[in-house]
Amino acid sequence: LGLLVGNIHDRSSGAWVKYSRMFAEIAARCELLDVCDVELRGVDRYQNAIRSLRLSRRRWREAFRKNIWAFERRSRLARQAVGRHPEADVVLQHGAIFHAHGAGAPVVLYCDFTYRLAQREDHWRNPLAAGAASERWDELERQAYHAAALVLPRSEHTRRSLLEDYAVPAERTAVVGGGVNFERLPPAAPIAAEPRVLFIGRDFERKGGDLLVAAFARARERVPEAELWLVTDETGIGGPGIRRIPPTYDRDVIAALYRSASVFAMPSRCETWGDVLLEAMAYGLPCLGAAVDAMPEIVQHGQTGLLAPRDDVGALVDALTTLLTDAELRQRMGAAGRQRVESTFTWGHVADRIVPLLARAAASGPGDRPV
Repeated sequence: LGLLVGNIHDRSSGAWVKYSRMFAEIAARCELLDVCDVELRGVDRYQNAIRSLRLSRRRWREAFRKNIWAFERRSRLARQAVGRHPEADVVLQHGAIFHAHGAGAPVVLYCDFTYRLAQREDHWRNPLAAGAASERWDELERQAYHAAALVLPRSEHTRRSLLEDYAVPAERTAVVGGGVNFERLPPAAPIAAEPRVLFIGRDFERKGGDLLVAAFARARERVPEAELWLVTDETGIGGPGIRRIPPTYDRDVIAALYRSASVFAMPSRCETWGDVLLEAMAYGLPCLGAAVDAMPEIVQHGQTGLLAPRDDVGALVDALTTLLTDAELRQRMGAAGRQRVESTFTWGHVADRIVPLLARAAASGPGDRPV
């Protein structure tokens, strides 16, 4: 039985884009009873919206998702969902913003980040002020990890947080990675010849968009024909060679953007995983990222792209210049990135890693672990 916040049955939803392939591949390898959405609906949704109200729409969205009241309501919905499926041998819970314990079947928790990491690295999206609310969320998340039969982080970076910040036993964790969010990989093809850099990121500052713009202006002095296409909500940005494109969920539009680029760049200050890096690699683009969080586990420096230290504009200038002035290097790194996606980062590969762990958890029998 699958549990997550989001409706993977609605093709217009972000949950369908991000998670439908994962559950489809799991269903191809074991009996998947259902995938239940534990998002708040009806009166609960309205109450949560009022309780989490913020002046900034972005802050409101994060507060709506991450607050104590919502955590507890979603947890109740999760237990009800499990209760409707007593035949389930194991529950696969996506994310730690609710707690499915107490319903009988063992829980395997799949996650990309932890709250402790967010406290240290992701102040842009952390709606919990220091104090009682933050401490209570931290405790609820700790309980979710410790009650789970297994915790499966996407990255080794997050696994270290589980071990060091939450004292989850190492033998109850396993890094399983994440897959590229395509129903099928795009046909392999040579990348564009033009020195054109693509950036995709709504959270412009967190994704390092400002760093990239500054670095591009300097790199363009050496490569005057270079272009930078920014797919972002951020306004008021521009300059020679820079084009801003409003964000879209239209996959055909996104595909055309990838096909028009010869480099993908996203030097994030904080990146919980890096879905868009996998997408760019699937289109054969060399990637320029930052050596933080899980990005070094996705982009192999010097092989599938280049990594710069966090907040280092000078290093970004050098990396951009290297990629923009060497078409053969771009093609070689892009082809290596595509091969890496094919061999490691499809949801089929991830399901191959997850399903044996689900069987292991199911064999452990029902009941919660002490929290």
